[in-house]
Amino acid sequence: MDVDEDLIPTGGLTKLGEDFFTEGGKLVKDLNPEGFDNFFMGDNTDMSLMVTIYHPPSGQKLEVWSDQVGFQMFTGPGNGDYYQQGIALEASGAVDATNFPNFPSITLQPGETRTQTTIYKFFG
Repeated sequence: MDVDEDLIPTGGLTKLGEDFFTEGGKLVKDLNPEGFDNFFMGDNTDMSLMVTIYHPPSGQKLEVWSDQVGFQMFTGPGNGDYYQQGIALEASGAVDATNFPNFPSITLQPGETRTQTTIYKFFG
């Protein structure tokens, strides 16, 4: 999802290749040295694999499955001893969807209920 310099959604979408996170076996922190605070949106609302994170030295892998349209990825900015030592992946409806008719609706009408399912699978 495209954002402005203040990380506010603009309503635009930039298509990323399927290998965005794995191109050349790069580490997440090397893809964006400034850190991530981005929403990645797909077009699927059925349960599906959203993202896989793999750490070759340890053999650990994380898969995130969800019935949501996208996920927020946050690695944290800054520098110092703990620079990008963690990652947060949060599946959800499209960020700021109420302001952009081209995004799937997240509006909940009176009397409606909504559920979401996210599964985190750890390997290694």
